[in-house]
Amino acid sequence: MDFGILDLLFPHRCPACDALSAGGPGFCPRCAAALVPVPAAACPVCGRPQGGDGPSLPCAECRAGPPPFDAARSAWLFGGPLAEALGRFKAGRVPEFPAIAAPSLAAAARRLLGPDTRG
Repeated sequence: MDFGILDLLFPHRCPACDALSAGGPGFCPRCAAALVPVPAAACPVCGRPQGGDGPSLPCAECRAGPPPFDAARSAWLFGGPLAEALGRFKAGRVPEFPAIAAPSLAAAARRLLGPDTRG
């Protein structure tokens, strides 16, 4: 990766712990290792993790009162560095967090929606 003068003056920092992030924007290695991906066995409506290995049925909460959306997914389970980064983003201290999370969120969306079949 090419580094310029701006990288020296304004080094990238982890959105969760503010440690220096070598190699560009993103989580530091310690925080990245602590992010827990959402497992494949999840509620097909809300994305809440469920036991098992294969496709899941809607969870009890979604069966009891379906939410006002068709489906939702996250790239990671909420907690730890993700919770810290989101809190810092909401407080205006990490405005670049959406750009940091976008590639992982796009991958989660592709898993939910399937391959792009547009020409």
